Amino acid sequence: QVIEGGVNTLARESFIGNGSIEKLILKGALLEIGESAFKQCTKLKEVVIERPEGNTKRLNLCDWAFAECTSLESIDLSSVATIPYGAFENCTSLSNVTMPNETYSIGNKAFAGCKLTSIDLTNGETLGSAAFYGCNGLTLMALPAVKDTNGTGFAVDAFAGCFVVGW
Repeated sequence: QVIEGGVNTLARESFIGNGSIEKLILKGALLEIGESAFKQCTKLKEVVIERPEGNTKRLNLCDWAFAECTSLESIDLSSVATIPYGAFENCTSLSNVTMPNETYSIGNKAFAGCKLTSIDLTNGETLGSAAFYGCNGLTLMALPAVKDTNGTGFAVDAFAGCFVVGW
């Protein structure tokens, strides 16, 4: 599935439960992926976000944008400013995530229940509660001095249920 051209916003629940999308290529001037837009697209394996040369606007993801996409393995989030509440919650095959090079925020339960083994949060600004809850394969991460949504440091339960051996 390729979405391109003059599409600026994908509405809430646009493709929810679509069982035929396996690869998603988002091109052009897309600015927002609505709440639950691709939730439960269980055959979706890969998402590619292609930004036009010179486009400095960052993509806005809404809550649960890709939640429960159980076949999703890889996504490049380098053009995203905020990874909101439950954006990839229970994406049980998600093992490869490219994080933004610019500052960004990760909301509550954003990656809860994913298969991540490592994550680079170097440019992270805030890290919400249970952001990586149950990512029991997570063994290595790079952390900055992130803050939780209250501005007091990252949420103490951000990595609950994880067995992290390297920082």
